[in-house]
Amino acid sequence: MARPSATDRLGRILAIVPWIAEQGAPLIADVCARFDVTTEELMEDLAVVPMVGLHPYTPDTLIELVVDDDRVSIQYGNFFERPLRLTQDEALVLLATATAAAPSSGHDPEGPLSRALDKLAGVVGVDLDDDLQVVLDEPPGDQVPVLEAAVRDREALRIGYFSHARNEHTERTIEPLRLFHTSGAWYLDAHCRATDEERVFRVDRITGIEPTGERFDRRAARTSTEAFVPDQDLPRVTLEVDARGAWVAEQHPVEDRVALGDGRERLTLVVSATPWLERLLLRLGPHARVVDGPDELRQAGAEAARRLLGRYGESAGRR
Repeated sequence: MARPSATDRLGRILAIVPWIAEQGAPLIADVCARFDVTTEELMEDLAVVPMVGLHPYTPDTLIELVVDDDRVSIQYGNFFERPLRLTQDEALVLLATATAAAPSSGHDPEGPLSRALDKLAGVVGVDLDDDLQVVLDEPPGDQVPVLEAAVRDREALRIGYFSHARNEHTERTIEPLRLFHTSGAWYLDAHCRATDEERVFRVDRITGIEPTGERFDRRAARTSTEAFVPDQDLPRVTLEVDARGAWVAEQHPVEDRVALGDGRERLTLVVSATPWLERLLLRLGPHARVVDGPDELRQAGAEAARRLLGRYGESAGRR
């Protein structure tokens, strides 16, 4: 039997979790029968559940999973008890996401997910039968074997690539040199003919691959499995973050980290591109401030916020 896609598996998990929570402590065999999965598949699905929660990921903010002999139970974290304060746009996104999970095997039309969808649709003013249709495209085929073959055969490729740091899509010809896996993602060392430099490409951001039939003799210069190797010429910024912004040091490379007391920290980061810093500062909001760096980067967060508010105003004016 073919392994389910990530989309199918996510939909199944979103259907299984609320059903188990509502049942209390059902038999594992009953869960498997309802959702047409084996015990091994069920345990693999449920293994991700205890990792779901909110910062700072203390026990009261995580979902608790208990497997006791032949039964399983789920207790939601305390954050589920807090009333939601959603904008209409946020509610619509949540409604569309939840609707996408509804066709999953074993989904209960009268269960908790369906009841929540009906309530949310009523608030938003959407008729689920007539107004909303969600179509999920399958993710593109696995590109790793194609890149492995290009590395082995020393064949140049034309690729489309989305740069998350610069928020732009480009097309370029590359010479694939080395494929490696780190921090849960695949990366490709390649010589980029557009820049005449060796670059690191994240594989899941490659949007298209076209073989050229051209061969090359170049070999990889790097041996490191670091996905991001900062250039000494790149600018640096220093942030002061409070306890709720300390996650930055866990998710991004930090050159210097100093504890200031009361959960506050001073962090020095390399800025590969201004759009990356803008997104980071928008996520941090009031929990961080730039205390040192080039003038244009010190103002990056404020500039991004002004542009965002401007777009929101234009959108509101068209309604």
